[in-house]
Amino acid sequence: MPRTPVDPIPAEVSDVPRCERAVEELAPTSIATTPTNDARPGRVKPTWESLWDTWDGSSGIKGTVFAVSVLVLLSISGSAEMIPSRALVIVDPASRTYNAPACALGAPTTGTTVRTKQAAEQLGYKPNAACWSSGGFLGAGGSRWMDILRSVKLYPAKKSRWRDDGTWRW
Repeated sequence: MPRTPVDPIPAEVSDVPRCERAVEELAPTSIATTPTNDARPGRVKPTWESLWDTWDGSSGIKGTVFAVSVLVLLSISGSAEMIPSRALVIVDPASRTYNAPACALGAPTTGTTVRTKQAAEQLGYKPNAACWSSGGFLGAGGSRWMDILRSVKLYPAKKSRWRDDGTWRW
């Protein structure tokens, strides 16, 4: 006799714990899974960790991905040389600020003096905000990758913006 939609569901089909065990047995064991928002039972999606673990380590994919990631991070991250305490700055007592020589060009010089950055800060002077935001107190920059190559002498050393006596090169 054919079944109709109103026939009761046989007990062996409605046994939910048994069905869940069957789904677990059929699911691939090499990929850890997390449930999705899908209401259908047995629907799983792989996690990033499980995908990473399923790559064959002998093929070198993990090592290659890691090495390329490190090189990209070293190439895009960088640094700039900060003004040293021995650098000479131009102090403006009227505004209680100090400027880099390049920022002070064309500015009125009445009452200004030249001091080291350390002496100016000890007297309570602050860096000029416009000069600071324009990069007037920063030296040559570069990527971390270039810094590493310089440290092993595979890339020429960068010249500091400041000489040893505190005067500015540019």
